[in-house]
Amino acid sequence: MIEYGTNKSWMWHVPTGELRFQVSQDNKQILCRVTRECIADHCGNPIGEDACFKAAKEHFEAITDQVVRCIAVGHVEFDGSVLLRSVDWR
Repeated sequence: MIEYGTNKSWMWHVPTGELRFQVSQDNKQILCRVTRECIADHCGNPIGEDACFKAAKEHFEAITDQVVRCIAVGHVEFDGSVLLRSVDWR
């Protein structure tokens, strides 16, 4: 079972321009990352980092649905994180 918490713990990682948050699966923490391009393409085409962060929070369910799908199919990066890119959105 995956626990998401709320989007209040989400943060914008400025150096990489991506949304970051943690989920818990079987008491293991997984870093989830969502690219700015993915947010722009699938969350209303916001412009600017603040607008992307706000749009991502407004699309909490859609983003977490995509993240759980990535986890389920084993779409995990070498460092153990999950990176959701625009091309990964189904």
